[in-house]
Amino acid sequence: MIFEVLLRVFFFWFIFLKIGLHSIQTQTSFTASANPEAVYVGEILDLEFSLVNGNWGELELPDLGLFQIISGPARSFRTSVVNGQTERRTSYTYRVRATEEGNFRLQPARLFSGGLILKSNEVDIMVLKASDRDKDSPEFLLKARLSCDTCYLGQQITLDLELYTRKRITDFAVLNEPSFPALHSRRLTNLRNFQTTRDTVNGELFNKRVLRRYILFPQRAGEFGGQVFDLRIVEEDQNPRWRGFFRLGGEVHYRSVEVPAFWVFNQPPNTPENFTGHIGKFELVTANGNNQLQSGELMSMNVIIRGDGDPVTMSPPGFDISGGLHLSDIRLNREDVIELDGRLRTTREWQVLFRADSVGEHSISPYLIAYDPVQDSFYRRDGRPVFATVEPGEPSDFGISSDETEVTSVTDQVEINLFRHPLSWIGISLMATAFLLFLFFKRRNKTEDSIDAVNRLKRSMEEISNRKYDAPKEHCGALLNALDGYISSMIELPMSEWEDENLKSELAKVFAPDKVLKILQLRSSLIAGTFGYSAHNAELIARELHDWLEEKE
Repeated sequence: MIFEVLLRVFFFWFIFLKIGLHSIQTQTSFTASANPEAVYVGEILDLEFSLVNGNWGELELPDLGLFQIISGPARSFRTSVVNGQTERRTSYTYRVRATEEGNFRLQPARLFSGGLILKSNEVDIMVLKASDRDKDSPEFLLKARLSCDTCYLGQQITLDLELYTRKRITDFAVLNEPSFPALHSRRLTNLRNFQTTRDTVNGELFNKRVLRRYILFPQRAGEFGGQVFDLRIVEEDQNPRWRGFFRLGGEVHYRSVEVPAFWVFNQPPNTPENFTGHIGKFELVTANGNNQLQSGELMSMNVIIRGDGDPVTMSPPGFDISGGLHLSDIRLNREDVIELDGRLRTTREWQVLFRADSVGEHSISPYLIAYDPVQDSFYRRDGRPVFATVEPGEPSDFGISSDETEVTSVTDQVEINLFRHPLSWIGISLMATAFLLFLFFKRRNKTEDSIDAVNRLKRSMEEISNRKYDAPKEHCGALLNALDGYISSMIELPMSEWEDENLKSELAKVFAPDKVLKILQLRSSLIAGTFGYSAHNAELIARELHDWLEEKE
């Protein structure tokens, strides 16, 4: 009886302790932010107040001065779990209009919650004159931005393709994506964390959006750059009848940008003698502990490196080894590459073998001597040391001190025949009939859509042929726009993913192989003619496209 009472007391004490620790680890914060932080006079911005891990109370706004409240507050809730910790965020958002120019600093807001008074941070907002906006300046600018112009072998370099615009866009496509010789390149697939921001160019405000990010790893020293990207940008339709209901495609713009020049060197200056060649941020982990072995045996240990290294060439760490052990072999066990915070994070694990040559207590300490290009300094990372006790004697048959145990898993197999009952056959027949009807009507609708798309393309080509153009590139551009519209209606791939292989594989689902090659060839000619790389006869391309449509029918 006494034992049960003590057990219950211990159980409740443990629960209260866990709740208390959780409340200590959970921090409450109250913040304020403006989006965007720079606007013209008369423009609207969002002023957001957020409470994390707390109960919302009464909000006291700061003096907004020359900012006029248009609407709000709009209330939102969000719950997330990070590393086992639950975060509850409550946000109130006001839409305000800037009425005068200047640099403004809003004082902290106050929130009265549960007997506490929480204060937010200050918010800085820059308001420019509306007359400062140059109406003759371009509406779209394209930039290629590198993370460094002086780089080193093995360094992870980011190349951002940035679009600066003062209009909304509905779609874009990279018409020409160059290759990067002597560079290992990879395009990031997840850009959800890259939000649209505001930036100034020559004193003008633009909305900045990262369209593509490429990760580059140089494989040799030298000068690089000069590659050209060509983009097709579709502006949102400004027709007020549809605004607010659909985002229809409007005017089409073509832009090109050249990758800036940058230089790659073999290694940073003042490199220490034991530099392991790692550039960036890294972690070093040792995967096993102490060992006991006999003289002449091999000792195995695993080391893991995670960081910014090149997935192809990232090297193992260095080792500080006592005199009785010698490095015998290094084998790559596994490697993994993930996208994290807009960069590539590479994980490599090696199995390292050491031979015991003398009796006694010995140690192995893995280490990294890496260079941080952001801080412009070298740093050291040490793994957990591994100790070995070597005793006299003959080595085992296998020569490796660690034992390997085979684990066999036995799974009972149960056979269940569900097709013996007659009702199962009735159900299967009904599902098969429904599936066949679905395929029939889907093919019929797809055929009708294909015919409509062909007719629309023919009408567009007829209208284009009746127009007069000042330059052949304008004629090619109009044909390219019509052809891309036809392709968009035939495939489900968004234009932002129209790379060569992707587009070819999608078209192969609709057209015969020879038709795919022909339409890609015509599209390449129109792209070259539009950007002026070489002279192309738009009328001849239009006739070939018309013949292609007739043959397809």
